[in-house]
Amino acid sequence: MYFDQRLLVRTGTRVFETAISMKGFLPGTRTDVATIATRGLAPGAHPVQIGLAAAGSQDPDITLAIQGAGPWYTLCDLAIGHSSSPAPPHGR
Repeated sequence: MYFDQRLLVRTGTRVFETAISMKGFLPGTRTDVATIATRGLAPGAHPVQIGLAAAGSQDPDITLAIQGAGPWYTLCDLAIGHSSSPAPPHGR
């Protein structure tokens, strides 16, 4: 891909646009890291999906040559647990 499509990450109904661009991407190995916020997600399993869209759009419009049905591609499930206070240390 040689144009400026941005990587989107979706968890549940939340979509995050990353600053990761496919502009100038060439075949081969490439490593990018996308960080997303999980605060506010309900406890449970949430699919983590990726898609490519024009900058500023949250609607992916590119079909990728990877397994799955686009334009959203599931990578894994993210497990969100209940927040709780840590257990107090055991005394002697």
